[in-house]
Amino acid sequence: MHPFEIHKYLTYIGSASNVLGWNRVTNFLGFIKDLGIKDINQAVDDVIESVINTINSKYNEMYDIGVESGLSTDFCYGVKSLYGMNVSKGKNCDANLNYTIRCSTWNKYLESIKAIGNPSKQIWIEIPPRNIGNSLELFKDNITKGISELEKISNFSYDEKALRAHFQTANQIRQSYKKIIYDISTSDFYPCNPATFCEILSLLNISFHDYNSNATRYRDNIA
Repeated sequence: MHPFEIHKYLTYIGSASNVLGWNRVTNFLGFIKDLGIKDINQAVDDVIESVINTINSKYNEMYDIGVESGLSTDFCYGVKSLYGMNVSKGKNCDANLNYTIRCSTWNKYLESIKAIGNPSKQIWIEIPPRNIGNSLELFKDNITKGISELEKISNFSYDEKALRAHFQTANQIRQSYKKIIYDISTSDFYPCNPATFCEILSLLNISFHDYNSNATRYRDNIA
């Protein structure tokens, strides 16, 4: 919902994808990258750096909004940024999906967003402690209730088959993510210079939390 400055090369790539399709554009970019031309590799590095800097700048902006809105100084950077997002754009959301976790600060944050006054619905999925006998049954029931609330808002029906397909896609994404983190980053050979690879890992970490808009495309691109 926030506007971002888009690198000119990404604008060109987006236009090309509308005409040729993402698969052809991706294959062409991979071919160009494999040529090893210095100027092209530098352009790729510049695009990655531009995207990361733009995202970091937006996070910092949200952090400032959170602080200026009077959020307690006890909260961490991430919570202040999330609070800033709710202050700036929360009114445009139909609902917020909240998970209770074993973090007192996080739970205080979830309580604090009620004071913002945004009309968006707060959907809670309670995660019960493990040390009670029926914790799994309680968790399943809470997830079912959360899905029911989402169905009311979206007017979509999420049956078991659709959920299973999404979770399978998510697990495939996690496998690719782990392969990059554990297999490549701990090896003796990097596919690019260490500075660029560090930026790729940062971008990967950010995008991993954001892939739900199109999980299938994310899986195909990262594989």
